[in-house]
Amino acid sequence: MGDEVLKKLILALLLVTFCFSALNADSKYKEYDDLFNAINKERKGISEKDVDKTENPFVSADKSLVTEENNNSKASKEEVYVLKGILNNSANINGNWYKLNEKIGEFTILKIKENSVIIGSSGSSLELKLYEGNKNVIITTK
Repeated sequence: MGDEVLKKLILALLLVTFCFSALNADSKYKEYDDLFNAINKERKGISEKDVDKTENPFVSADKSLVTEENNNSKASKEEVYVLKGILNNSANINGNWYKLNEKIGEFTILKIKENSVIIGSSGSSLELKLYEGNKNVIITTK
C-alpha cells in the first residue's frame, strides 16, 4: 500500500510541475508574439515626392578651392610607372612595350632583369618590380 501512495504522490508532483512549466512557456512565447506583432504593424516612410525634394547628402569637392600650390605640387606631376610584363628583353610599362636604352618619360630603360626593370634619370635610378599575382602560372618561350 505504501507503494501505491508513493506512485500517486510522484504522479501528482509531475502533474503540478508540468502545469507550471506550461504556464511559464506561454509567457516566454508571449514576448516573441508581442515582438512579431510590433514588427507587422504598418509603418509609414517618406513619400517619393519628398525624397525628390531632398538635397544630395554627399559632399563634392569645389574646384575653386584647389589652390595654385596644390596644382604645382611635385606629387601631382609625377607619373606612376607600373611594370606589367617582361618578354624577350622587352618590358611592358603602363601598357607600352620598351626595350633597353629607350626613353619612357624623363627616364631611360637601364636594365631589364628577370622580374624587374631599372629605369634612371640624371644619376638617380628606380627599380620597377613585377607584381606577383598567381604564382602557379609559368610562361616559357623557346
